Amino acid sequence: MKKWAVLSFAFIIVGLAGCHSTPSAQPASRQALNHAETIWHDIGSWTAGKYTAQAASVAPTVVVTRHGLAVGSTALTYAQAKTAIRTQTSLVKPHWFTLKQLNAGLAKAKAGFVLKQLTDLTFYRTAVTPVPTTGFVARGKRLYAIEILATGDTAAKLPAITVYASAGRQPQRVATSDLAGRWVGADGRQLRVIGDKLYQNATLGASRQLIQPLRKVAVDQLYSATYLQHLAVAAQRGYRLTRATTTLATDGSTLYVFLSKQRMVGISSAGSVTFTKTNRGQDTSQVKADILKVFAAADARQDLLPAISVADIGSSHYEVACHAFSMLTDPYASKDIDWQKATLVNQRVMITDMYPELK
Repeated sequence: MKKWAVLSFAFIIVGLAGCHSTPSAQPASRQALNHAETIWHDIGSWTAGKYTAQAASVAPTVVVTRHGLAVGSTALTYAQAKTAIRTQTSLVKPHWFTLKQLNAGLAKAKAGFVLKQLTDLTFYRTAVTPVPTTGFVARGKRLYAIEILATGDTAAKLPAITVYASAGRQPQRVATSDLAGRWVGADGRQLRVIGDKLYQNATLGASRQLIQPLRKVAVDQLYSATYLQHLAVAAQRGYRLTRATTTLATDGSTLYVFLSKQRMVGISSAGSVTFTKTNRGQDTSQVKADILKVFAAADARQDLLPAISVADIGSSHYEVACHAFSMLTDPYASKDIDWQKATLVNQRVMITDMYPELK
């Protein structure tokens, strides 16, 4: 009887030990990477078993995954990646990490899972990294980028691992029609939303940016290198700009992100400023009637690009800068702007080339 009791107790111990075994990477990684969109930003890295946190003063690297792919990439298996790597003649004494070494690195990184096989890793080939040496695996809100080889005379015992997180404040989904009105920043700046444009007064006139719900921007257009840089700055300031919920405007240097119907944040490399929609206090956001009239006249011209700014240059003449509202995904310089001159006569606006000799 005692013998059976001992055996039963032993089975219970084995069962409990099994319940606490480290879970495998799959299928959790596949599920995490197959979401419609996940924005990851690096929070630190492990090198030779030592952790270095991402510096708060530096914008992190951002990876966006959609339906199993990193945007702008094609997926490779471990075998395909290894074949591509072996064709590289520039590699100096490559040392391939074993499955045991990769798992030791993940354990050091406190990943909470193990690779059962090397094929658990996903590789992404891009124009920048046509021969990827980094495999990706995800679990929950963490993405791990694992170097599968080391080069040089000294054979590393642990792989280098970069840790990414999917974190940050996510904007609420808002309708552009609910944003009209005056927005006052914590720094004293005042902006005004009129229709689908965000206006900001300047000394001689005003500039404006297009308010864009990201869900309405085509995927192939949205995920440019410029947009990924915007996402990196936003992540640095603690925001995660998901395509499904984010509505914003940008002049190229600052992202104006609508967090709700009443709150907005201006995000730039210099920091962030919170704006509140309000009717209180002195209003300096109103755009002058003649400036609005020039904007309207420019908008009515089908042969012109949108007017992004209007400046009063005196004697009822105005300088009009025209360019597509492309700063979200495709920056431009002043040389790319089409400069027009508007003349206001008897409340009518005439628009002509500012520099016809350059045409």
